[in-house]
Amino acid sequence: MASVKDKITSIQYMRIFAMLGIIAFHFTDHSPVDFNSLHSISLNWWFFAIARMGGGIGNCVFVLISGFLLCKKNKLNLSHLFSLYSIVLFYSIFSYYISAHLKFVPHGLFSQFFPIITAKYWFMSTYFLLIIFVPFINSILLNFKDKILKLILLIFCISSIIPTFTLQNYFNINSKIDIFILLYLVGGFIRIYIYEQKIEYLIKYRKVLIFLACLIFSLILFSEFLFAKYTKSISPDFFIWTVEKSPIIILTVLLFSICITLKPKLPSFIDLLSQKSFPVYLIHCGMLYPIFFRHLFNPENFFDKNYFIIWYVFATVSIYFICFVIDIIRNFIFNKLYLLKGIFLISK
Repeated sequence: MASVKDKITSIQYMRIFAMLGIIAFHFTDHSPVDFNSLHSISLNWWFFAIARMGGGIGNCVFVLISGFLLCKKNKLNLSHLFSLYSIVLFYSIFSYYISAHLKFVPHGLFSQFFPIITAKYWFMSTYFLLIIFVPFINSILLNFKDKILKLILLIFCISSIIPTFTLQNYFNINSKIDIFILLYLVGGFIRIYIYEQKIEYLIKYRKVLIFLACLIFSLILFSEFLFAKYTKSISPDFFIWTVEKSPIIILTVLLFSICITLKPKLPSFIDLLSQKSFPVYLIHCGMLYPIFFRHLFNPENFFDKNYFIIWYVFATVSIYFICFVIDIIRNFIFNKLYLLKGIFLISK
């Protein structure tokens, strides 16, 4: 019997585009070009402004997908958790070694061996905490149908709307676990109470969802323009970053709802690219980010060029592909070592 993930092929595409969005965002965050300091409005600036949305949307998409796929699990999958941790640990040590070899200044050796508890990768630290609570969250999703929507709205109000418009975060949780729980609940709610029961409504009103997504996207982009053009007291990405910002959450939920109604064909290569989105994240945004965003692909050298947008797309896709190849090589080596270990045990 095919799993939900196999049936909804658009999820695999969502993972790829979400990671591409995160990479595009990191050009605005980790490169020498500081988006919040740019006040000269040009076509390249507009594209940079769109790329700035990619981080919030991409992170939210991954948590929504987790809620959608895991919402009916009633047990904590320790083997899956261990497998994830082993990959995080490998790339944490790998990135430290490479950065030291290239004479970057590595810091925090302890954090490289304990990347989750030291929040070396903030997203993964929060994600692991979320996964631990999955059985409890799922019991709420499945057993409190009449109250779950009220709970979602309550968390959205306290953890997103209030911090977005008043800058007062009453939970004051740096890990953003409250937002991850919110997004997980939304993903699970969409799966259980909409996709499996009322998918025809999503399909029927898909054009309305697309209109609303375009409207919010335009309003966000317009806000970036206003803040960049007319004030220096508010950063242009005020309504974009970090992930608790309400416009980004609403836009992501709309995009997610649209995508799950689509059923594109899934070539094996696209499926493989999707599976590697997690290692791509670990490789490009750890201690190796100076290699990608300041040496191999430095937007500072191209920002004023007419072909900047083409270069930006090429650089973003190239980083994904480079990280993809690195993880393919890791898999190949580890599989060979595992095979050799099996042959050695048999020979004994």
